[in-house]
Amino acid sequence: MRVVTTLEIGSTITKANAFSLEDGRFRHIGQGFAPTSVSQGDVKIGVDAAIRRRSSSTAPPLAG
Repeated sequence: MRVVTTLEIGSTITKANAFSLEDGRFRHIGQGFAPTSVSQGDVKIGVDAAIRRRSSSTAPPLAG
């Protein structure tokens, strides 16, 4: 299974959505939220937290 993760980094919330690519179609398999870390000067803090909090048992962990 191939997994694609999209990120939305906003002024208050960072979102991570996971999709599986199966037979040429995307299927939503998980979502995670975290407070944004824009004001801390490193958006990766919020991104990492949102990815860790993805609510899916089928989404494999991301290599990083």
